[in-house]
Order: sequence, then C-alpha cells, then structure tokens
Amino acid sequence: MAGKGVISQEYFTLRQLSAFSGLGVRFLREALKNPDRPLPHFRLNNKTIIVSRHEFAEWLEHFRVGSGEEIDRIVDEVMTELAKTKPGGRRPSGEKEIKLWK
Repeated sequence: MAGKGVISQEYFTLRQLSAFSGLGVRFLREALKNPDRPLPHFRLNNKTIIVSRHEFAEWLEHFRVGSGEEIDRIVDEVMTELAKTKPGGRRPSGEKEIKLWK
C-alpha cells in the first residue's frame, strides 16, 4: 500500500500531463494526431482526453536520442574507412575524384 499522503496517478488529462512532463498542451494535442507515432490516449464523453502514464513513457522512449559515444563510434568507423582510400587511388563503385582547388 502506498504511503500516507502519496498519490500515484495512473492517468493524466492533457493539462496534468503537461505539468508532469514539462511539454506544452499544444504540443501534446498535436502528438495525439501524429500520423507516424500518435500519442496513445483515451477520449471520454467525446471531449475529455486522458493519457496513461505508462503508455506516455513508452511513447516517449521512441524519441530517445543516442549518446554522444554512439555518434563518436560512427564517426570513427567512417573516418577509418575513408583513411583506407588513398588519394588518387580507386574510389568505391567507380566514383570520380572531385578537385576543390587547383
């Protein structure tokens, strides 16, 4: 049982979700209609919209950005591959060398 005076809210109205998440109500309303990844919600009485805290957290995870370490790793891989191609040597798939200066 939860401690005395502690309320564990499972569903939020958009205004409550805005206060909880720090995201604007307008942004959340647009997120409900996002064609690629709509925010899961319930519409009660054809008016009141509520969002599950658990489903909101899952939806939000889809927007997680990789760490800087991951980006550094990718850049290192690309630079290693570029270093294997010697200047004036053959380019992959017959690409032509572009000279930027004389």
